Amino acid sequence: MDDKDMRAFSFQGNGHVIYNGSFYYAHSGYKDQAYVVRYQLKTKTNTSVLIPMANGTGPTTLLYAKGHNLFDFAVDENGLWLIYGLYPSNNTVVMKMDPVTLQPHYMWNISLDHHRVGEMFIVCGVLYALDSAEDRDTHIR
Repeated sequence: MDDKDMRAFSFQGNGHVIYNGSFYYAHSGYKDQAYVVRYQLKTKTNTSVLIPMANGTGPTTLLYAKGHNLFDFAVDENGLWLIYGLYPSNNTVVMKMDPVTLQPHYMWNISLDHHRVGEMFIVCGVLYALDSAEDRDTHIR
């Protein structure tokens, strides 16, 4: 994408993170493709990468039972992670990303239906799923 396309980007959802001086966010809807964008806070420059097997406009790829996010970012002591729904299935992809180039280090296709959970997070390189992000009492898988 060129700079003109990048200026038209806006962030979507609420699964963004700030990590090592950059704001990481999702953008979808550009030619039905989904992108991850790194906005460097100090230099005010963008870098983006197309995410494989993520449909930017399909409702089947929205995460979680409420379906507000296309991507969910996580940060732990191992680095930057991206969680998203695999198009066209209900499987979940967990991707460890390079925080500068946004290129994948590793990707896992997990047979966890991301529509049946309320939230997911990563700690110490382990994916956890909450049955509900709204209920007082819930289960962690």
